Amino acid sequence: MNIFDSIFYVCITLLPVTVVAGFIVRSKVQAAYHETHWRSLPVHYGWYIATSIVLPSFILFFFASLLHLLTIYSASGSLLLPLAFLSSGIGAWYGYKNIGPDLCARESVESVIRYMLISAAFISILTTIGIVLAIIFEAIHFFKIVSLWEFLTGTHWAPDDATLGNS
Repeated sequence: MNIFDSIFYVCITLLPVTVVAGFIVRSKVQAAYHETHWRSLPVHYGWYIATSIVLPSFILFFFASLLHLLTIYSASGSLLLPLAFLSSGIGAWYGYKNIGPDLCARESVESVIRYMLISAAFISILTTIGIVLAIIFEAIHFFKIVSLWEFLTGTHWAPDDATLGNS
């Protein structure tokens, strides 16, 4: 089993567990919501426990995939699968332990979402920079073979000879 199979199995397994845990926590908070003053709505506590369960596995697989892509270390899927469930269990325990009237669940969930959006924006910026650099390096390679003047003013167009290695 490789790393990507493990990611699939963990996602398939954690999805129903996360949904059930979210509903359980939300109903627990909803039952006690009118007796004491809670700092967030019951639905926010459900999302809080969901992020507490999913986020540790997500971070684990992110770093494992990064190490795999950089060929630093390639962890087997049979090692990552139990680690993911263990980290999610610890996250569930930690999240459930913290649930109480004083917890600002909405702010916690919003900060996780904010960091995920910032990460996605950073990755898209890096991807755009990579694409631009690839185009620049290919253009430099091309203009070493074909002069700029010939490229701009040339009258011979031969799409069959598009590869530079043709003789």
